[in-house]
Amino acid sequence: MKIFWIIANALAAFLDFSAGAFVVFAISLAADHHVQYYHYLLGGVVALTPDIVDVLRVYLQNRGELRKDTHKMLLHRPLVILPLGFVSVWAVSGLFWGIALTLCLSWHYLHDIHNLNLLWPFTADKKGSVQSESDDSSEKSFSKKHETWLYKWLAPNKRPLIEIVGGMTLLTIIVTKDLGVAHATAFMTLSILALSIVWNANARRKK
Repeated sequence: MKIFWIIANALAAFLDFSAGAFVVFAISLAADHHVQYYHYLLGGVVALTPDIVDVLRVYLQNRGELRKDTHKMLLHRPLVILPLGFVSVWAVSGLFWGIALTLCLSWHYLHDIHNLNLLWPFTADKKGSVQSESDDSSEKSFSKKHETWLYKWLAPNKRPLIEIVGGMTLLTIIVTKDLGVAHATAFMTLSILALSIVWNANARRKK
């Protein structure tokens, strides 16, 4: 069902989004810089930008299948994107947002570090699962492995549990500071309830 595919993608992206929001929250406190609530949302989106652009592009090109390693696409090239992004945003929006963007993206690259070529273009990419865009069998194999990984987020496996709870915790800290303990408790409770509903619904679907 398409809805479970969408939810699985959202859960896989949740930690990056939460970390981006927390970066904006943390540096606003450190710099005593006033931010609005929507700025947390913006930080989350920035932290997800490499996947929003690269993954969405491949999905759209291949009817919802990830047939290409997006970690080898332009927005997953830290040595190019970080300085370019910092200078561009600093020039337009000031130092605070230049630093915010750099740290949000740095988190994303840190999260993906085992799949990235951090020194590109100074070092060549390793030979990956997808040999070339014209190699249909290799692309399908890559897509199948991705689907298997993706649907693990719909069950209480170790990595999904750690990352989702970690993301909830970061957002709960923000809510606690801005709205108080009562709102933070309600947020965490509702988040856990929503996650339980999704996992139970997926278990029933599989049966």
